[in-house]
Amino acid sequence: MDSSVKAMGWAAIFFTFSLFLLFPFHHVVQPLTFSLPFRFITLINSSMPLSKRLESWSRLSEILTISDPTDSPKG
Repeated sequence: MDSSVKAMGWAAIFFTFSLFLLFPFHHVVQPLTFSLPFRFITLINSSMPLSKRLESWSRLSEILTISDPTDSPKG
């Protein structure tokens, strides 16, 4: 294969998995990506214990939560 084709393939894979990191909810991610990576992520998640999975998702959502500047007290 040509090296530029390989590079574009790796870029597509990286972009797909970065979407899963940014938007971990399948109803947001699945329409944007192919079903195969979605099934791969589901397989990884199903192999984790539920408590560990919930802990990692909640930590990720805390990191990704952007506070609204209008919520801060005036002063």
